[in-house]
Amino acid sequence: MKKKSLIRLCVERMLGMCAFNQSKHKDKLRNNGKPARGKIYSGCTLSNYIAACCRFLKWVRREYGCADLDIARQYVGTYLRLRIRKGMSAWTVRAEAAALAKLFRCAMSDFGVKLPKRRRRDVKQHRRNSCIGHYDSRKHHLLEAFCRACGLRRHEVAQLRVSDVYRSAQGNVIIHVRQGKGGRERFVIALNDLPLELAEQAAARGDKMIFPHIPKYAPIHTWRRAYAQDLYQRLARPVEEIPRQEQYICRGERAGIIYDKRAMQAVSKMLGHARLDVVTSYLG
Repeated sequence: MKKKSLIRLCVERMLGMCAFNQSKHKDKLRNNGKPARGKIYSGCTLSNYIAACCRFLKWVRREYGCADLDIARQYVGTYLRLRIRKGMSAWTVRAEAAALAKLFRCAMSDFGVKLPKRRRRDVKQHRRNSCIGHYDSRKHHLLEAFCRACGLRRHEVAQLRVSDVYRSAQGNVIIHVRQGKGGRERFVIALNDLPLELAEQAAARGDKMIFPHIPKYAPIHTWRRAYAQDLYQRLARPVEEIPRQEQYICRGERAGIIYDKRAMQAVSKMLGHARLDVVTSYLG
């Protein structure tokens, strides 16, 4: 019987961890706030992890002639240190470490490598800069205005149906995100009436989707950040009026900056996040 290649074994092991229809949130609640080690909840995560693991396995095959997945485990530390010496970003190295930890069913700390910290000042290229020269803002100004009004992710905008936008009894324009990050459902309050107007226009044309096509280079995340900042400014209280227990005091590179926890929690909910420290990356 022909022996399976490292790549084949890797793909099969990763596919065996797929849990696309399961709730990561519920698993974390059952596991003291930590996700299950042997599960992958997102198709995007699966493809990224497989790609990272295959890079490692091709390297270990080329450098050491290794053809056994279990033996390859001992070379992970050497590989990660090599990636760090080559100047790979902290985000890339940590993502690769996470993928390999998933593959070998262990924790990243088990590799014995001090992983670089992710710091804002080390970001070499903003997401928006990569779009310059490829995206025509004049042609898609309605898409930009829509995203700035509701802060949806790219896949959430692409999946949005005409029937998912409506006006609530309180007069707010509501956007129903059926399947956000991690498969979670949420209801987003828009900053203005434009999303509803565009939905009505699409319905009048007989379209089921509000935006049938999303330009590849559209800086969706930049507009999502603008929504978060606008919403926070609307909700935040002056610093001197925020009770001490409701102040979020930043540390590290942004030490001393104070945010309103109550406003941050509202923004986090609208963005589809569950942690306040994530929201600070949008506000800064």
